[in-house]
Amino acid sequence: MSFPRLVGEPETGTWYDVYPQGAVSALGESYQANFKRGETKNVLVVLNGGGVSLNAETAINPQQRYFLTETNGDIFALLGLGADVPNSPFADWTVVNLPYNTGDFHVGSNEFQYVDEQGEPQILHHSGYDNLNLVMDELRDELGTPEKLVIAGYSAGGFGTALLSDHIMQFFPQTKDVTVVVDGALLSNPNWQGVARDVWGAPPEIVARLKSDNITLDALTALVAEHPDVKILFSSSPRDDALVEVQSYIDTGVMQKTSSGGDTFEIALAAFVADLKRISPHVAVYIFPGTTDTGTLTQHTMLMFHSFSEDIGPISPARWIGDAVDGRLRDYGLELEGATKLGAG
Repeated sequence: MSFPRLVGEPETGTWYDVYPQGAVSALGESYQANFKRGETKNVLVVLNGGGVSLNAETAINPQQRYFLTETNGDIFALLGLGADVPNSPFADWTVVNLPYNTGDFHVGSNEFQYVDEQGEPQILHHSGYDNLNLVMDELRDELGTPEKLVIAGYSAGGFGTALLSDHIMQFFPQTKDVTVVVDGALLSNPNWQGVARDVWGAPPEIVARLKSDNITLDALTALVAEHPDVKILFSSSPRDDALVEVQSYIDTGVMQKTSSGGDTFEIALAAFVADLKRISPHVAVYIFPGTTDTGTLTQHTMLMFHSFSEDIGPISPARWIGDAVDGRLRDYGLELEGATKLGAG
């Protein structure tokens, strides 16, 4: 699926592709973002997910890469948070959707060199940060000064949202009403700073924030220090199967989904929620019990599917986010967070 290329004046409510000159995917192909002009002066920026590049090993075998590299990601604009679905609080908003095919949590600016299985030198273009800037510059006149700004992302885009919200806010310096939504983004790695610096080539100001093994907490702590009034929403299932799998790789070098990994994730999630609540009074959390076919693990993300507008918990994620945007921040599902024998139910 692809949208028409944005040329000239866009029609309200129509999706377009935007191809900024110089924007490329990890494989050096032309990168496109998606844009829809809304009826209001509000803007939603969505960062898509799709795995992560951590080292040369994750880059070598194209069949086993742990991140997306395809450039045909327009369909995700129609599935998730910015989609035209019933009960969406963003149906009449202007939307910028940023597909993910750079492997760098959207913060990279590096030509990562590695040697493939045939011994040939190769390059991955970790260009997420550069692409973001090129897209936002291309659309600057269309976006103007929104009355309300929401920056949201799921999975890799959730990490990107935590890392980049303060930077994205710089494109809207007069907008004070900002909500940041981080979905399905919690991984522990004592070397996040090294990955951000040496693999992704992230800007020095982003690298400098990464002081612990929790990249999301470090990024959101820095965001609150610069913007104490920003509203922060965090969502997760209690035993996220995809994050359990990636955490296994970080810890052991093997991608696997295990019940014990789910137990470890629950403990980390409970600690993270407590820490997040301490950094700002403007935080709300939604823990959802999505089931999977893995038996004891739970669904990865809730914002990349139409189900975000359905009642998967006490209220729909769409209503939870809409309420928060309007200043009503509430927690849901905290009885699930840290419940060590939850299983898939």
